[in-house]
Amino acid sequence: MLYFVSYPAFADRAEWDLLDLPAAGVATRDREVVFHGNLDPGERLSLTLRGVKRSPAGLGHWIQVSGAVDGRLLAEIFTMKAIAADR
Repeated sequence: MLYFVSYPAFADRAEWDLLDLPAAGVATRDREVVFHGNLDPGERLSLTLRGVKRSPAGLGHWIQVSGAVDGRLLAEIFTMKAIAADR
């Protein structure tokens, strides 16, 4: 079973692929994870970026984690990132 506490790590990896973030000077300021379920061995997951909000203070995003085959919602992850001003 893919344990649900792994989902935020997948979200961190996805944000580097999906968002234009600098290589340095980015820190997680706040994160809320709503867990809905786990995956069984061999099942694949899918991450979907559902929303992004940029501001002078940083960036916020909402990622949904779902089963790749059945689309079952597994988690919703809400993250706020602080971005250093000297970008």
